[in-house]
Amino acid sequence: MVILLSAGLFAKAQQANTVKNVKGLKANFSAPVLAAYQESAKTKIEDFYQYLQLLSDVSVSKELKNEVRLNILFLFKNKEVLMKDIASNGKNSLPLSLLISQIENTPSLKFEVGEISSQQIEPDSWQTTYTVKVLNDGKKSELNLSQRVYLTKDSKTFGGNSKEVWQTFLGEIE
Repeated sequence: MVILLSAGLFAKAQQANTVKNVKGLKANFSAPVLAAYQESAKTKIEDFYQYLQLLSDVSVSKELKNEVRLNILFLFKNKEVLMKDIASNGKNSLPLSLLISQIENTPSLKFEVGEISSQQIEPDSWQTTYTVKVLNDGKKSELNLSQRVYLTKDSKTFGGNSKEVWQTFLGEIE
């Protein structure tokens, strides 16, 4: 009877542990794998600011700017995410689409991203912090920003095969 009861409790504990492991990035990924995803997210943040700089460049063709705009949208989980108005002063928030339009209408903006650090790991995301130096019409400003990065599982189709893959997406900038 004791063995049967112990086996039942052990099975219940295993089931609870399995459910718990399904939730949370730390439970699903080893530290090195999670660090690799965080490194990938840092690259996406840097790419985002390089894309913004291209949008602001008056010598870039309209066709290339259309491609750049699409690439920016692919970086984000939510296409209408709110973010700091980095082109002006960083004090107001606006949707991504408005920020893109504003950057396109502000010629020759330059962005320099400082060191990016990751922290506060949540069940499906983590917070990154970094500084961005913005050069706008000879005026230099520096913004301290915090940005959420999401790691989500998506179904991808390769030919006739479908596979679940994990992808990083950028989120809101505060």
